[in-house]
Amino acid sequence: RQRQMCIRDRTEGQRLNTQKINELFEIIELNTTKKQKTEEIIKTDKEKNAFKLYSDGKSQFALGNYEKAIELFLSYLEDFPNSSNIEDSKLWLGRAYFASESYLNSKTAYEDFQSSESTHNNDHPKYPDSLYELSRVLIKLNEINEAKLLLSNMIEDYPEHTLTNKATQLLQDL
Repeated sequence: RQRQMCIRDRTEGQRLNTQKINELFEIIELNTTKKQKTEEIIKTDKEKNAFKLYSDGKSQFALGNYEKAIELFLSYLEDFPNSSNIEDSKLWLGRAYFASESYLNSKTAYEDFQSSESTHNNDHPKYPDSLYELSRVLIKLNEINEAKLLLSNMIEDYPEHTLTNKATQLLQDL
């Protein structure tokens, strides 16, 4: 399941990269033929560096290099706190910590993701995923009652979510 998510994220990233490359070619053409200003369209070096750091973190995670992924996501969060993928990087950080069996750090990362401004109101599309994933962390930390509560809330709030069946089974197993 996680591998499918990684492949889906990688495919989406490749699609976005292709789209950005095409946009850059259009920008270059406009610049040379019409001498128009394109500062708003061209990504700044800072934005490019931020995206590369985030992408590299996801790539390292997909390759199973969790310690390197953690390092990259932490750098991203520190160096680019206002970038567009900030919430997603917190989620990936939680996943990388979980995969490396650093459960307390994973719990903190998931809680940070869930308390972020844009995810706090459950607006983020991966918010339900984070509830399920955090419940797995809580089980590893032997915080069973908290995990049960989280799973119950997830099932109630997101009955149509793809992870609801897994959450129901996990809750029954507890």
